[in-house]
Amino acid sequence: MPGLERADIAATCITHLQTGSNTVYINGTGACRTYSGDHAGGGLIQGPGAQNIFIENYNASLPGDIILPHAPCPLDPLHCAVTTNIVGSMNVFGATGFADGTVPDETGIVASNLAITVFTITPPTAIANSPPLDVDLMPTVYIAPSPGVLFNYTVVNYGPGDAGPFTVGFYRTPTQNDNPDDIYLNPAGPFNLETEAAALLGATLLNGEVVDGLAAGESHQGVFTLNTDIYWNNLATTFPSYYGVYPDIHQEVGEPNEANWFPSMSFTVT
Repeated sequence: MPGLERADIAATCITHLQTGSNTVYINGTGACRTYSGDHAGGGLIQGPGAQNIFIENYNASLPGDIILPHAPCPLDPLHCAVTTNIVGSMNVFGATGFADGTVPDETGIVASNLAITVFTITPPTAIANSPPLDVDLMPTVYIAPSPGVLFNYTVVNYGPGDAGPFTVGFYRTPTQNDNPDDIYLNPAGPFNLETEAAALLGATLLNGEVVDGLAAGESHQGVFTLNTDIYWNNLATTFPSYYGVYPDIHQEVGEPNEANWFPSMSFTVT
């Protein structure tokens, strides 16, 4: 069983300590809870947490619970895809409340576990074709060949349980094009792109696909297509655009591991 999370130990962003309860203590510091206001560096601890251990009516937090992005994200990607401390308490333990499917009579929630395993861009670069400039208008950029740029992804359900419907989100993620002064920004991420985290990060949702569900062990291959992007209209852009996908942006599917991020991919127009 994993150790319960407690305050005053570092989250995986290293520089920020977790906060916890003011009245319930583990090893002398506050017990961490999900969706309670407990945080690291201002990023709230979301979960999933322990499904059958409650502290002041909140789920007890466990190692691997996701934490919302917080400053200095996106300048430092360590703060963009954060989880609670990977160990937690060394001597206070609790069950996750999830079944992992390895023991026939194991009790707990039989849940799915979604993950992006493949994300590719075809073609990875393109040459822009601009008509003559109008003095009052930006040039319109056309990307050839048809049907446009294809962003292919594969999502897999690794859990022992079936997943109900969920939404895969397709995002443009932050780059130096958004703020050229952030010369140390790592645009590849990875980034937490569930809905609230993406808003905090400044990622732009370009499209979404509703997947009707995935049985245990099943995978789904999908594709998003862009013919043009507002960023491609500026031929003077110094940096490439970056794009990412996230398998369950509205957190419609309960999972033992909600850390569903995957690195963003670059696309350059010249």
